[in-house]
Amino acid sequence: MIIREPYVFSESYMPTEIFHRERQIKDISFSINMVLKGYSSIMLVYGPQGTGKTTVVKYLVERLKNESNGIISYIDGMLNQTPLSLISKVCNDAGVLLPSRGFSIDDALNKLLKIKKPVILFIDESDAVDSSIIYKLSKSIVSRKGGFLGLVTNVPEFFNFNDFRMPGISIEKVEFDYYKPEELRDIISERAKLGLFPNTYSKDVLGAIVGYGLNKGNARIAIKLLFLSAKEAEKRDGNFITIEDVEKAKEKLVSIVKERMLNKLSYEERLIVDYLIKKGRARSEDFYPLLNKSKRTVREILKRLAKKGYIIYNDKSTRHGRIREYRLNYKI
Repeated sequence: MIIREPYVFSESYMPTEIFHRERQIKDISFSINMVLKGYSSIMLVYGPQGTGKTTVVKYLVERLKNESNGIISYIDGMLNQTPLSLISKVCNDAGVLLPSRGFSIDDALNKLLKIKKPVILFIDESDAVDSSIIYKLSKSIVSRKGGFLGLVTNVPEFFNFNDFRMPGISIEKVEFDYYKPEELRDIISERAKLGLFPNTYSKDVLGAIVGYGLNKGNARIAIKLLFLSAKEAEKRDGNFITIEDVEKAKEKLVSIVKERMLNKLSYEERLIVDYLIKKGRARSEDFYPLLNKSKRTVREILKRLAKKGYIIYNDKSTRHGRIREYRLNYKI
């Protein structure tokens, strides 16, 4: 046996100590403390995937639930993409009772506006949510004393912060950079110590895993690779992870990551990506019959996919005028 505690490698695992994110924790905590004193603010928590954003936010949310008398809410935007789902989740966390049917979004937002306690709300994967409902929600949360809206995203340019500006409301940004080699090494070594039995891995194995994680710029991928490498070793009844196990695990990890990324897309977005996988390149007009949506809606979906980094485009001049050609961004 190599794996002692599988849960340590899951995305829902919450470490008792957050490594190398002290500055971000300090900056977010300072803003929240000001909100608990009656101020209001909007914060963009941004950075590439696998840089600790979700871990830090969940860590702070759990700490606040134990230490604060305010209303604390964490929402996964991927699981609550529609306006109704998002607002219902916020109201539920805030203890606002809504009828089972027949209520409007505006009615729910007005009820949120009347809450007396401080409200601290984080929306993770916020770029998966329609930005218009986030703008509306921001007014109900922060246009009152003691309101905080934290938008967590890999795509900071998804939001136009001119739309968020309100008198007396600060807009702050906290960036999460890629981990440095020694920082990622600390994280992987700690997970190995907690999740694997002693003497089942070498420094070379951990080094190969850290190197792969640095190449992808993603600590989450490195942690997953460590777990899959251990599974490969156990599959062959080994009692030690080898470099060969790591290489086999990489092959499986690629397909897992691709599928996970596709699962984060809406139905229409996935149709476009699948089409580009088959065709290689396409023009805007190729997607109109595919999606059976208005031209404006299709262009908005394409714009959103480009902002998220899934597709890239080139504008070309032809004898019939300028055209825009799309293809997948193979860096993903």
